[in-house]
Amino acid sequence: MNWYRTAFGAHYRHLYAHRDGHEAAACVAAVAPWLPLGRGPVVDLGCGAGRHLSPLAAHGAWGLALDLSADLLAEAARSPGAVALPPVRADMRHLPLRDGSCAAVLSLFTSFGYFGDLDDHAPLLRAIARVLTPGGRWCLDHLNAEAVRRDLAAGEAVRERRLGACLVRERRRLGPEGRRVLKDVRIRPVGGADRRAGDGVPPQGLDYTESVALFAPEELDAACRAAGLSRVAALGGYDGRDFDAATAERWLMIYEREA
Repeated sequence: MNWYRTAFGAHYRHLYAHRDGHEAAACVAAVAPWLPLGRGPVVDLGCGAGRHLSPLAAHGAWGLALDLSADLLAEAARSPGAVALPPVRADMRHLPLRDGSCAAVLSLFTSFGYFGDLDDHAPLLRAIARVLTPGGRWCLDHLNAEAVRRDLAAGEAVRERRLGACLVRERRRLGPEGRRVLKDVRIRPVGGADRRAGDGVPPQGLDYTESVALFAPEELDAACRAAGLSRVAALGGYDGRDFDAATAERWLMIYEREA
């Protein structure tokens, strides 16, 4: 289950280059009205290369970059939105932060669901609730689990592409009982002018399987209540549309730590 140690290497920012600063700005703008930005540190949990830090700074937030990937944290430290707070390298289930020290915690662009089924994420939810001040809020930006199950019900989906100096093959499929979405990733270097896209890819290439939990909103609500978090809002996309679990572009859920 430690696929994320390989997946979020230096190559990741090239693999997902289409997820850019414009998208990050739209995401932050959509959820900002629901968050206590400017009232204390805001943890960008699983920050990656830090593309959300600059939009957060524009909304008056002190963004604390936290990730397990040393390669991506180095990028985040150079982000235009990086502040005096040093980036933190840590496992998100074991946050090296004081109880009640954060105004908000953000899990953006599907940076949640990595550790098995939803039940296996209870330690993470408790960690998030612990570091939030009473009334502090957690924002989860997750893929639409219902749409994923629907799209893959008939079988796997395969995508092959050339990415600079690499060939990439991605095979998406449902895990057992539709509780997880799996993506088998195979990357092979082939040479070429754009060597940057081969950053972090060894000569033999990379093979790993991403695994992200799928759940119903009601299941997540129940798991959060057990950790002391209550849902206060939900949006259906970065454009701020109303939430509909079946048709939403993304699931943007806002939870508040109970007093």
